[in-house]
Amino acid sequence: MTWTLFLDDERAPTWCLGADVLIARDADEARALIAELGVPSVISFDHDLGKPESGLNFAWWLVEESLEDRLDLLKIVRVIVHSMNPTGARNIAGLWDGYAKEIGSEVRAEITPYKFKWRL
Repeated sequence: MTWTLFLDDERAPTWCLGADVLIARDADEARALIAELGVPSVISFDHDLGKPESGLNFAWWLVEESLEDRLDLLKIVRVIVHSMNPTGARNIAGLWDGYAKEIGSEVRAEITPYKFKWRL
């Protein structure tokens, strides 16, 4: 199944909200969606989730699961960081880009603050 994960505690994507775009309001919801549906093709991260875990914590979880061969992150074709927190956005992008390079993925994170519109 091809689907998009939009991780944000309060916003919805401004682009093509449909059956293939699922919103997770926190890291636990995001993990549950992945457990049910598998790795998404696209992930859009917010950093500040208003809960103990941030988008960065979720990104670390993805890496750890991949290192344990429980998730194949090569299935991800696009990573967007839409957080308005510039430091948090750079941290998520840096983690993703470093790990993507290690696993041979050419996908690099796009930092696109939510105030700007972007399309899938």
